[in-house]
Amino acid sequence: TIAGFIFVCTAATFDECISKRLLGAPKNCRDWVSEIKPPAKLFLFNLSTRQLHGVFEAACQGRDNIDPEAWTFGGRSSGSPFPAQVRFNVWKECLPLNGKSVQSVLKTDQRIVQLNSQQLQALLDNFTTLVPPEQSMFPYLAQEQQQQQT
Repeated sequence: TIAGFIFVCTAATFDECISKRLLGAPKNCRDWVSEIKPPAKLFLFNLSTRQLHGVFEAACQGRDNIDPEAWTFGGRSSGSPFPAQVRFNVWKECLPLNGKSVQSVLKTDQRIVQLNSQQLQALLDNFTTLVPPEQSMFPYLAQEQQQQQT
C-alpha cells in the first residue's frame, strides 16, 4: 500500500513549489500522481541542497494541470513541464533532513518516489524538530500561530 510520496525539485523550482503549495512531476508520472488523495503525506526533496522538506499533506487528489503555468518561468507557451500536480497543506513544518537520511528511498533519476507505510513512518520519525514560527517558509502559519497565542 502506498502511504506517501516524495517529489523532487531543484533550486530553480523550489520557491514556486513552496509559494504555490503545489508539487509537480512530468507527464509520465501522472498515473502515480493521480493516486494521491488527502490525507496522503508528501515531502519535497531539493536536489540542489540535498534536503528533504516536510511534512506536507495532500490538499486534493492529484491531477493534470492544476496550475498549467507552474514552473514555466513566464516563457513556456506549451504549458508546465510538470503537469502531474497536487496541492498540499502543511501537516507539520519541521527542519529539513539532509540527503543521507533519505538515501535508502531516493533514486537519483526519479522525479517522484512512492513510500510504503514503513518508509513513511521512518521519515516521520526523523522529522522531529519543528521550525520556529519566525523561520517558517509559510508566512500564514506564523500569523496563525501568533493569533492563537493572543
